[in-house]
Amino acid sequence: MKDEFLLQSLLFSASSRLAIMNTSQNPDEPNALLVRIFRHLNRQLQDYSTLSDTTIGIVTCLAMVEVFINFQYVEEISDTGLI
Repeated sequence: MKDEFLLQSLLFSASSRLAIMNTSQNPDEPNALLVRIFRHLNRQLQDYSTLSDTTIGIVTCLAMVEVFINFQYVEEISDTGLI
C-alpha cells in the first residue's frame, strides 16, 4: 500500500468495528487514528491539486464506518423495543 492515510483509514475501520464488538477495548485507539486522518484530509481538501483516488477511498471508508455505527445504534434501540 502506497498511501499511509488510506492504510490508517482501513485500520480505523477495523478498530472501530472491534471497539463496538468488544466493550473492553480502549475507545481512544480508533479516535487517535481518526484525528490523524482528518488532519490529512483537511490538508488535501484545501489544495485540489492533491486530490486523488486515494482521497476518495479514505472518505468512502470513513463513510462506511459512520453507516455501520448508525446501523448498530438503531439495532440496539430496536432490541429494547423503543422503535
